[in-house]
Amino acid sequence: MTSDDVRYVAANMRAMDAVEVWNMTGSTPRDGILRAAGNSPASFTITLDDRPAAVCGCTKARGLRAAAAPWLLGTDELEPALLTAGTQIMVTHRMVEGWLQRAGILENWVDPDNTTAIRWIKWLGFTLDPVAPAGLFGKPHRRFWREA
Repeated sequence: MTSDDVRYVAANMRAMDAVEVWNMTGSTPRDGILRAAGNSPASFTITLDDRPAAVCGCTKARGLRAAAAPWLLGTDELEPALLTAGTQIMVTHRMVEGWLQRAGILENWVDPDNTTAIRWIKWLGFTLDPVAPAGLFGKPHRRFWREA
């Protein structure tokens, strides 16, 4: 993931992803990406047609359960790829499996209105909990998690 990738994805972030970044952390898209990447041992760029379509990674294990948090923040160009499970998106499945083997537990939160992300999260085999307050402002979100 390069600084150009961060700039492009932040400037073209899906509205729903930008809302999630703000509601969970109070950060702008750019700062949200930098924060997530800074807490991740490795971060990656997903490209479509030679343009950054998303950035993703997995934070270090944290919290009482020592769960790591997978994250993906994308542009509008990513949405059709998520819905059709394109080749590069298949890579996210392998990445998640690797993170799961290393961390043992993966968890994060998703806005209940982010239907595209929820479909992708389910495709990756995560369990979604009922809506509960989460993040900086206590907005409704759904915790998603998976154990090895």
